[in-house]
Amino acid sequence: MIGDIETCGLMWLRYTKGCDIIATEASLLGGTFRADIIGCNFNGGYTWEIEVKRSRNDFLQDFVNKAKKHQMYLEGRNGTPNYFYFLGGRRLAKEMKVYMEHNDMPYGVLSVDLESLDNDGIFHTRVTSIRRVKRLHPNETTESTRLTAIRKMADGYCYGQMFDQHIRSGFNIMSQIEECGRDGLYKKDD
Repeated sequence: MIGDIETCGLMWLRYTKGCDIIATEASLLGGTFRADIIGCNFNGGYTWEIEVKRSRNDFLQDFVNKAKKHQMYLEGRNGTPNYFYFLGGRRLAKEMKVYMEHNDMPYGVLSVDLESLDNDGIFHTRVTSIRRVKRLHPNETTESTRLTAIRKMADGYCYGQMFDQHIRSGFNIMSQIEECGRDGLYKKDD
C-alpha cells in the first residue's frame, strides 16, 4: 500500500525530475527486483528509482538482502535504473548520506521534511536531495521497464478510483474486485 513517504517520492519524480511515468512497486529486470518507486519518460531517456527506508536497520539490510541487486545496478546492467536514490525522514536521510559518502557509493539521498509554511498550523512536506546522485550508466530506459511502469501507474489509478468510489458510496469495493476477478471480467482477450 502506498504511504505518505511514497507519495512524496512520486511527486518529487513527477514535478522535480519531470518524469512522465511514475509508479510504485514496479518489477524490474523481468521481475527479479521490485522498485518502491520508479520514474521514466514516454520517449525513452533515463530511469530513476527511489527506495523508501523507514529505519536505519531497514536501510542497512538493503545491502545484505539485496546485494545482487546493488551489484547489478553498480555494474550498469541493461534494464537497471540510471539513477538510484534512498528516501527517508530527515534524521535517517542524514545517516544514509554519511553511509554513502563513507562507502563511496554513487546513490543519492532524499530527505522528507515536515515544515510549517504558514501560521495556520498546517504542515507541508518537502523532499530535498541532500546527496547528489551519480549516473550509474548511460543506457536509455528499456521498453520493458517503460511498459511495466505504465502498467503499474494504470493499476494505481484504477485502484485509487475504486477506493475513492468505495469511500463515496459505502459499498464493499474489495468484494467487488474479488467478484470481478472470479468472473474473469478483467482477463485479457484471447
